[in-house]
Amino acid sequence: MKVTCACGCGKPVTVFRGRPRTYRHGHNPIPFPSWEKRFWAKVNKNGPIATARLGRCWQWTGGTKGKGYAEFHFEGRGHSAHRFLWIATRGPIPKGMDVHHKCNNRRCVRLSHLEVLTHAKNVRIGSLRRTTCTKGHPLVAATPYLRSRGLRRFCRKCKTDRNREWRKRAA
Repeated sequence: MKVTCACGCGKPVTVFRGRPRTYRHGHNPIPFPSWEKRFWAKVNKNGPIATARLGRCWQWTGGTKGKGYAEFHFEGRGHSAHRFLWIATRGPIPKGMDVHHKCNNRRCVRLSHLEVLTHAKNVRIGSLRRTTCTKGHPLVAATPYLRSRGLRRFCRKCKTDRNREWRKRAA
């Protein structure tokens, strides 16, 4: 049985879940804009200046994820915008590698500000950028305490306080 459009034009239509397809916006559906148009519409190329060497960040003006990373929706899923752009322009990210922001701006999507690093190196760089611990003690050269694994820095003052509390409870 040939199913025709309900508007009376006589054009054949597809059947979906037992019902003929209806067109809300005419017979020619509006083409969905390409990912490039959607992506670049959410980028402000006059963002903050990271450093004189790196230049201006290309600031993401769209939505963000929980920790402030730019988020871009593509094919029904949310993707980190910087990772999405890297994959779309430079190819897949090798397994075990992270896309690192050289500018330390989580909303930046400028390719010259991004580089691929191992996860361990990315974590180490992020740890070294911190200037204070979670309790506000300064992490200067004399106070950081590196664990034997060497991947995270700990505040020497906080470690001393934790040890003192533990000894009190144990006594």
